Amino acid sequence: MIHSLSGFQQTAPARAEWLPVLIGLLVLFVPTFYDLSVALRQQDDQAHGPIILLVVVWLIWQEREALFFASAKPARILGNALLAFGLLVYVLGRFLGNHPVFDSALANFR
Repeated sequence: MIHSLSGFQQTAPARAEWLPVLIGLLVLFVPTFYDLSVALRQQDDQAHGPIILLVVVWLIWQEREALFFASAKPARILGNALLAFGLLVYVLGRFLGNHPVFDSALANFR
């Protein structure tokens, strides 16, 4: 079966290859967004957060053709290095985020 969106065609098996990526992104982002939504709702000075989120989603939707259907040259080494670094930072942030050393270091930036 072939799916088409604005001249972009992709077969069903090719779309299935992205399923693990989608699941991985959900595993990464859902807990983070949940924590942010709970924490930010308790602070009056962060009430603009949902508005900013809606504006970003709207901007991504407006530029979806350029973002998702543009031809690209893969840079696998750089991409894998950035992915590994991002995952390392994510894991450290999730598991050591409430560590006293990090809290005292971040206190200088508040």
